[in-house]
Amino acid sequence: MSKSLWLDPISRAFFDAWIDEIDLPDEITEQKIEAFSKRWGRLDLDAFKRALQEGDVADRLCAIFVLGYFAPTDVGGLLMPFLYSSVRKERWASAIALSEDKDERAFPFLQEFLLEQMEYFPTYGEKDLNKAFSNAVIVAKERFDNPNWHEVADPTIIKAWDEMQTYGAEYWWYTLHRINITKLLGAWGDSRAIPVLRQALQRCWEIDQLPHFKSGIPGSFFAKTWYHLQDELAYALGQLKAWKALDGLELPQMRFQLARMYLVFGSLKLDLHLLYNGDIMKLINTEDIDLDSIVNVLREHFGLSEFVSKGTLQRFQQWYRERTGT
Repeated sequence: MSKSLWLDPISRAFFDAWIDEIDLPDEITEQKIEAFSKRWGRLDLDAFKRALQEGDVADRLCAIFVLGYFAPTDVGGLLMPFLYSSVRKERWASAIALSEDKDERAFPFLQEFLLEQMEYFPTYGEKDLNKAFSNAVIVAKERFDNPNWHEVADPTIIKAWDEMQTYGAEYWWYTLHRINITKLLGAWGDSRAIPVLRQALQRCWEIDQLPHFKSGIPGSFFAKTWYHLQDELAYALGQLKAWKALDGLELPQMRFQLARMYLVFGSLKLDLHLLYNGDIMKLINTEDIDLDSIVNVLREHFGLSEFVSKGTLQRFQQWYRERTGT
């Protein structure tokens, strides 16, 4: 979605409801929003309130985000019940939407959801399923001269593959919103979030070691998002000035170094949207980031000398790229 669309609270809310379809062209997103408008008459608060009460799960999810972003001070009573919804996405959406106005009632739910079901556990062994899928595609083309493998493949493979795709999309939705929750907790400025942010960072590293993640599932593109989550967790801890948060965490040395740097960035509230592929030195050289402020934090709070602090900055991009294998 383009930046201009995202700046509109309604478009932003629809984007968050459909965040697992992050690569949708703007025109498709606009068509989906128009379809919602036709179902409910128009795009105003009354329409979204009706969708919240009368719509299906998909429309309710959109309405939760819209009401939270568009009129946060007026709809807390409407959104509160959805914190206890039987639909997991509605629970997450309502907590995120209520947090737009720092509604204290949502704060414990954000902490709970941050740690909720972080592991990637698909129903089927994905290596075997991927192999079966590849074979099905080959057979469809060579034996049946039919490029649509769904029409000729074993129904068991079709069912398993479709379930895996659905699971992957769901996991992607929650991971992207886990990043949003992390940002909300960091910006909230409440030190009560420090233990859960710290625990989530440790859990990320533990999940990295699980066989399913080591196998490259759900893929290199997702891995970048997974590392983004880890960086945001450390950044949020920095926002909360949790200087000792990394002490005792079982992180490998390179991961520890990266986490410590993001903690420093968070403490300084540096805008890292300009951080191209971890090239922190480029930002320093162009004066987008102040070198002395970073060195001062490393010296004051982590006991590094000026020489070691500058060397740490020099090696940041190397660590960043080694982690992603680029």
